[in-house]
Amino acid sequence: GRTPLILASLKSNFAICNLLIEKGCDLNIQDMYGNTAMHYACIHGWHPIVKMLLKVKQKFALKTKNHRFLNNAAQVGKFLDYSIQSMNVLEQLLTIT
Repeated sequence: GRTPLILASLKSNFAICNLLIEKGCDLNIQDMYGNTAMHYACIHGWHPIVKMLLKVKQKFALKTKNHRFLNNAAQVGKFLDYSIQSMNVLEQLLTIT
């Protein structure tokens, strides 16, 4: 299934994402496809959600259980150039406007 945070991220619902983050939800829970809320926010190009998730003091899983890399999601959402390596993905996402 999908967590409330993943569903809010899929719908680009900033207010619900913010509320769930304030309540301390785990950002790294993966859905049945191996994606996290950050993956979906990146894939769909939702800058405000990505920025909010990046401000949370949690470590992000760069690779999911299904071997999906966060940099691939960021590339699909046009956040990153395809030459960016997974080790630099969070640094690159921090520079979005």
